[in-house]
Amino acid sequence: TQFNSGKRDSAWKKAYGQDVFPGLHWDKADVVVALESDFLGVEGDEEAARLFASRRDVMKKGKFNRLYTVEGTLSQTGMSADYRLRLRPDAQYAFVMALANELSQQGVNLPADLGSKASAFDLKKLAGTYALAESSLKHLVSDLKNAQGKALLYAGDRLPESVHLAVHAINDAL
Repeated sequence: TQFNSGKRDSAWKKAYGQDVFPGLHWDKADVVVALESDFLGVEGDEEAARLFASRRDVMKKGKFNRLYTVEGTLSQTGMSADYRLRLRPDAQYAFVMALANELSQQGVNLPADLGSKASAFDLKKLAGTYALAESSLKHLVSDLKNAQGKALLYAGDRLPESVHLAVHAINDAL
């Protein structure tokens, strides 16, 4: 298991009725999205870093994974990202909901309760409000849609339970 925050644990229990957060298959994800999470640095552990990095070894044949970070302050994970979107922590909920809405519009089948809540959020509008690169957001949505079954969103320890719940629902849909 990963180092867990009380918010992550609480969201997991609400979503799945279990007390134990699962081990994550960082090495099987073609696309990883870190939301205010430094899983390669202070929030992570050696196993997560090793598994993630196993898909970025230039000496091995195979498909590289792609890393997106959405964070307010540059982290070790952000320095390793293929795409880094700078966004304040207090805007992360709006971001994840707008992302969910865009994925739904692109044909990803979200749980009904998330889909109805997310419909009030618009990714293009959010991009304009927070000066996020629309081209990077288009890549993100496309990559997540194309990597269904091999995509992983991971919310940081400090984010509120509402973000973790939305991330769990999106991960289930993907």
